[in-house]
Amino acid sequence: MARLGTIHLGGSIDIDSNRTFNSGIGFFLESESRISKIFTFSCAMNESSSLDAEIGAISAFFDAELPTTNENNEVVPSHNDIWEVEVKEKHKSIVARCSRSLNPDQIIKCGFEVCQKALDIISVFHNKHMMFEGLGASHVLIFKEEDKYILRVVSLANLRFETSCKVSTSLIFISAQTRPLDTFI
Repeated sequence: MARLGTIHLGGSIDIDSNRTFNSGIGFFLESESRISKIFTFSCAMNESSSLDAEIGAISAFFDAELPTTNENNEVVPSHNDIWEVEVKEKHKSIVARCSRSLNPDQIIKCGFEVCQKALDIISVFHNKHMMFEGLGASHVLIFKEEDKYILRVVSLANLRFETSCKVSTSLIFISAQTRPLDTFI
């Protein structure tokens, strides 16, 4: 189990061991959250989806009976394609997690998207303005690879450096002497 502060990032949850989040990402916020909330979203892997499609997918998720195993005979959790996004009061982070095992690029893409949606909802409906710190330049990522969890911490720094190059052109004259070929033998 991995946490970002006291927010669950990934792995199994202590309270409910049947819920395992194989993919998760946490971003840092500019200021502490003044609200505690958990949101659920779906995230299309291949194409961007409209809000109507997302609402339909979430409704279908709660109304339909889902298969209990996948092609590898692994038990599929009922919340497989739904992302949870959590913010906690007095924390400077936001976390998105999903039970599906995704690669890091998919986690970053979908995690960032659903976290931004959650921040937008908080801003509009709860009148609490929150933003990513440094436009998401730093994040903590958890993913599953070959039955092992990998925790990756990414922090981009703006380093200033300067390079210079001076090129000058000048004519160089080389004088060559000719010798008969037999003087070298």
